[in-house]
Formats: sequence, C-alpha cells, structure tokens
Amino acid sequence: MKKIFAFLLSFALLTPIFFSSAAEARSTKPAANQSTQSKIPIIKTMPTDDGWLSNIDNGLELAQQQNKKIILFYALYLHGQYGMTQGYAATYYVEQAEFKNAVKDKYILVYYTQQTADQTLKSKYNIADNSQMDMLILDSSGNELAREQKAVSVQHLVDFVN
Repeated sequence: MKKIFAFLLSFALLTPIFFSSAAEARSTKPAANQSTQSKIPIIKTMPTDDGWLSNIDNGLELAQQQNKKIILFYALYLHGQYGMTQGYAATYYVEQAEFKNAVKDKYILVYYTQQTADQTLKSKYNIADNSQMDMLILDSSGNELAREQKAVSVQHLVDFVN
C-alpha cells in the first residue's frame, strides 16, 4: 500500500512539471488554423533612386526641360483580405527590370498613393476616389495622352508604356 501511495504521490508531483513544459511549448507554436500568410510591406513611396518623383509640379517642370512625357502613377497600395489590389500589384510590377527598361530615358516618373494625392490632383486628372490604380501618360504640358487602370502583369504595363 505504501508503494502504491508513493507512486501516486510521485506521479501527482511530477506530472505538472512534464506537462507544463509541453503545454508551454505548444503555446509558442502558431495554431494550425492561424493565418501563416507572409506580410507584404506597404509601399508608400517609390524609390527616388529609380527616378520616381512624388510631386507632379516637379515632374512637369522636368518634362518641359527635358522634352519628355510623364507617367503619373496613382496606386491604392493596400493589401486586402482577398489578395492584392490592382494598385498594390502594380507597385510591384513597376519595380521589375522589364518595366524599368521600358521607361528608362523616355519618361519622367511621378508616383502618388491614396494618402499622398490630394483632391485637386484627383480632380485635375480624373482619378476616382475608389480607384485602385491609374497610370496616365501625360505630355510635357500635363495633358493626358493615355490611361490604364488595370495591372494584369508586368508585360501588360510594358505594352501600355510602349
């Protein structure tokens, strides 16, 4: 009887030690049903070393000086619960070498997001408040020559700017 009592006592004392460390280890692992989707960084501005400006007035001035056209790129950069928005995908596409080569030395690049574009800019270039993406080609005076509102692929945008 003493052996059974000693066994039960030792079992009662040692069980929490073994199972608490196992429970603790399980709590640090993500649950199987938790989202393990990787976080994609939000792109608020495009790299200036790639030639992107954040002001249309500066872009127009440069376009007139260099006799170039302008690409005015407006993108809603949110990564929604159902996947990337058109604007978010486009911010990725314009950073690809294919697109960079297509616009190199041909265009002045200007980038706006829903947070940096004021209502005056949206009105002037007819950018809807719910627009996910607008890519406009402007002449050096700021007149619209062409507009694209879809970012299907890098090649799609390359074809648009060519």
